[in-house]
Amino acid sequence: MAWKWLENLLRSEPRPPWPPELPEGWDEPAAGLAYWDPLPTARLLAGPSGFGVATWKNRNPYNVPGPFYTGWTDTGGPGPVYAAELVGYCPSFMEVILVQPRTPEQVRTLLDGAAALEPTGGYACDGDDHWTLQTVRQWWADRYTLREWFDDEESGYAEAGHHWTAWEADLAAYLRGYLFWLTARRQPRSDEELPPLTLTTP
Repeated sequence: MAWKWLENLLRSEPRPPWPPELPEGWDEPAAGLAYWDPLPTARLLAGPSGFGVATWKNRNPYNVPGPFYTGWTDTGGPGPVYAAELVGYCPSFMEVILVQPRTPEQVRTLLDGAAALEPTGGYACDGDDHWTLQTVRQWWADRYTLREWFDDEESGYAEAGHHWTAWEADLAAYLRGYLFWLTARRQPRSDEELPPLTLTTP
């Protein structure tokens, strides 16, 4: 494929050792948490090169809310192949985040299997600076606009193991934890009360 040369180049670049020297429990950071902040891991693994050059203005609406998102990307790129648990295609076959990373290994998968291989640099990780409680809730209220594409064979979602009912339930739990994070800027425990996903009147 056209991006194979880029993959070979990027994989020849030195990466931080994995796993790096971090406190005990690093391999299970989300234990007991309703939301885990993946950005410290992303910054550590991406290093000075960063996670991409996408901008919020060009964010693809098929991205699920969270810190990571895509803008304009190459079509038919490697993300849905090498990071299929996290990345899919939108109807125009650009890459989008279907599942936000929940563990350090998933962050590395997103970086090495998708963001680092995307020829246009169409990934970013500054979603926390833009999402609000109301915009996350509005996205959730509009999620059924994704349903037709989700069930389309060409999307490849089912082949990658993504099925609407399970995906929707998992995402609902994730987003309630993310709403807490956006409000308090701390990781909520799994036994804490979380904000609802229902839209509220401003």
